[in-house]
Amino acid sequence: MKWIFVKEYGFDWLRPVALFLAALTLTALSTLLLAALTLTALTTLLLAALTLTALTTLLLAALTLTALSTLLLAALTLTALSTLLLAGLAILTG
Repeated sequence: MKWIFVKEYGFDWLRPVALFLAALTLTALSTLLLAALTLTALTTLLLAALTLTALTTLLLAALTLTALSTLLLAALTLTALSTLLLAGLAILTG
């Protein structure tokens, strides 16, 4: 069948069409590959952002606990000082 087209039209038109379709297919595959790589990179960036957010949250929680511990120690210190003051007053007043 191929030789009939070559004989009628004077050139083989199937080869250029096949090359054009192959080029389109390669272009489509390259585009899909780039899209997949882009999605992978975006997913990696999203995971990194979520990890940083989680680490920031943990850091803030640790700082909050430290602040609360400091306040608790201050309250206990004031309580101890008040107790000593009251004991001193009790001793002085007899």
